[in-house]
Amino acid sequence: MSTPVQSQSAVTLLLQQSTKPRFKSGSTALDALITPQPFRSDEQEDDQDEEPTRNDGLRQDGALLEIMGPPGIGKTRMCMSYALNARFQAVDQDIDLEVLVIDSQGSLTPQLICETAKLVETHNGYQDNLSQEVLSGIHYRRIYETSLFVAFLNTLPAWLEQHPLVKLVVIDTLTANLRLTTLDWSVKGMLIKLVNTTFARVLRSLNVSIIVTNQMSMKLSGFAGAQATHPDNDALLVPTLPEGWWEGLNPTRMVLYYDYDGSRKAHMMMAPSPTKLESASFLMDALGPCDHPAPSTIEKHEVPGANVPS
Repeated sequence: MSTPVQSQSAVTLLLQQSTKPRFKSGSTALDALITPQPFRSDEQEDDQDEEPTRNDGLRQDGALLEIMGPPGIGKTRMCMSYALNARFQAVDQDIDLEVLVIDSQGSLTPQLICETAKLVETHNGYQDNLSQEVLSGIHYRRIYETSLFVAFLNTLPAWLEQHPLVKLVVIDTLTANLRLTTLDWSVKGMLIKLVNTTFARVLRSLNVSIIVTNQMSMKLSGFAGAQATHPDNDALLVPTLPEGWWEGLNPTRMVLYYDYDGSRKAHMMMAPSPTKLESASFLMDALGPCDHPAPSTIEKHEVPGANVPS
């Protein structure tokens, strides 16, 4: 006698997806920015604002997040925050989860990761030396030239198969070894294709999530003379990687930028489905990204080294 096929409705699958654990940035506003809108019944209001919840963040089952922005906006500290928060949560809840951190430009150093982990431990009142257990589950690689980057991409799937506890790969920055002027466009094209195929296998076959940073550079349009500040020139910030490098990967892409008043903002550029928020404001301190405090709690939540750039 054959066993009947078990089926689930689309509503059930959506609800299950919304309750799965997620990677956290440290800012509830940024987490809501990349979280899909929850399922709504016909009776619910379509224009109801979505509020950030404790279960917001990046999926842990093969999601790709690209963080773009100009230098100094906080990309490095944000991806480091994702890595540390994942490990603190894993240790605190006794979950088998480790992280692979790739430093391609020398900004995400072991010293910075260790010092920040100690700050998180002290700020949140964790037991002494918990940060050492957190750090023991972070694998670190420094990639400083293109040949090492190619070797990394070719060996990443096999390495992850040998380290099944690693569920998050953080790369800062993906563009470090692709923006070299010594590389011609044919070589860059092959490297970008290798990135795409490697990421596809990691995301789909291994269900490992990936967070990458992407540097943005200034592009002048309507150039009118030698001076970049000429009033007829338009200056635009554009990602260093060409559009479409992520084809077929269903990425979530956010851009970080400074508003006119100097405050840090984040805007959703692309997501597999509509998200709770389209834009968000955040602060950056020694722990990483955080929310703007309520007026009554500003004095209580000061952290040494606040507003430290990445």
